[in-house]
Amino acid sequence: MRCRVNLGNAVTLNGALSVGAHGNLGLSGPINGAGSLVKTGNTTLTLSGTNGYLGGTTLNAGTLNIASAGAIGSGDL
Repeated sequence: MRCRVNLGNAVTLNGALSVGAHGNLGLSGPINGAGSLVKTGNTTLTLSGTNGYLGGTTLNAGTLNIASAGAIGSGDL
């Protein structure tokens, strides 16, 4: 069984955050810090908050949905 989880809390990245859950995940709270975001797994990650993380974003598998302006941090994609 797959589920959808939506998290609205603020997240601070100090290193790489690997996201590859067994269900779809939505992050609507701000994501900041020097770290990076790595999308793995055959699921969907939706970013909808205003994010300022600096380490870039890597899509290794699945779908990355950028749902609003400013939802993707800086750095390489």
